[in-house]
Amino acid sequence: MGDIEREIIRNPAMAGEKSIKQIVQILGDGKLLDGGQTTFAFRDFLYNCDIERLEDYTKEIVTDSSDGKIFQDIVNTIGKKIGFEVEHGLYQGKKNAIGFDGYWSQDDLNLIVECKTTDAYRISMETLLEYSRRIRKEKNLSVEPPVLLVVGRVDTGDIEAQIRGSRADDRISVIGAESLLMLAKSISELSDGPASKSLKSMLFPRDYTRLDGLAALITNLINEAQQTSIDQAEGGLLPGDFDAEIANSLSSDNQRLSASADELRERMVAAATVDLGQLEKGNSRSRAQYRTQSGEVYYFIASKRYERTDQQFWYSVQNSWSSEWVQHGGGLAIGLEGKRHFYMFNFQQVMEWTKSLNETVRPGRQYWHMALKESPDKIELILNKSETNQDLRDFERYL
Repeated sequence: MGDIEREIIRNPAMAGEKSIKQIVQILGDGKLLDGGQTTFAFRDFLYNCDIERLEDYTKEIVTDSSDGKIFQDIVNTIGKKIGFEVEHGLYQGKKNAIGFDGYWSQDDLNLIVECKTTDAYRISMETLLEYSRRIRKEKNLSVEPPVLLVVGRVDTGDIEAQIRGSRADDRISVIGAESLLMLAKSISELSDGPASKSLKSMLFPRDYTRLDGLAALITNLINEAQQTSIDQAEGGLLPGDFDAEIANSLSSDNQRLSASADELRERMVAAATVDLGQLEKGNSRSRAQYRTQSGEVYYFIASKRYERTDQQFWYSVQNSWSSEWVQHGGGLAIGLEGKRHFYMFNFQQVMEWTKSLNETVRPGRQYWHMALKESPDKIELILNKSETNQDLRDFERYL
């Protein structure tokens, strides 16, 4: 493989207007085979593509409906973009091998993926369920993972009828490739908080007779989209008139959430003066940044309460704040919806914790995920990369 091909893999924009089949042809020996050089190169190329380019390639291959291997790799790449760990399935079935097209997992979410460019052929639902049974045994899972059918065509009526007819609608779900791309795009715009995980769970079969989960998802999406936008503005990533643009686009419910967060922040700032003395706004473009009289920089952020069992409060801590802390000193204060207290930490403590927090790194955006779990007697900071969590009682301040 030459330098030009390697550069195309690293920077897909260099492929220009080449079709997806032409791209396969110029990589390695041009053949997509299980374990082949071209296969690995092609998957690297797809992963480096943005969502818009993947969308173009998907439309191209679905219109053609002739290359299931390319479609399979595109779908698995979308799974990676959504945030799953992806195990690619085989192109060609082998004796005694489990014939799935993809296996997607993240934390307690596990999903078998089957790809079809067209619904022209009947699909054996029993075969798909057998994949599930074998995967559970092979990977020692507590339950049999559900199956997601990803189809190229928008009209999935025949496949849906097959699923209902087999009475496997509680085990198998179906989605069009275009909708899967829309989901990936939506998740990329969020801050990988609770709403992002809820969006991933939409790919799983579910009963919508009761709508509580759907209502919670919508609420979390509204709140998290707003928090992401505010975080971006506070990190200096958007133009100065950003707040006005957001104010014009937010729904009335979202505006009420914003007002509630701002009110909590004001109460936190007032209470923090007991320890820090007089505080002044540190940056006209940031709602969160305040400075002490000696110039230390403190960030005051707030979270709504999420009705979840694994975490109840969530914050994003911007990487850009660390440079302010290193230069000026200071710290972080976090507020909790519905609580009469908040927590305040010096920046050295926060930076030490970030070594054990999950982190998101994207072009122009880098931040750590700070999630809190509440139990009857305490609230803990979840340290994902540590064996124990951090009890926050010593950092408590009353409002």
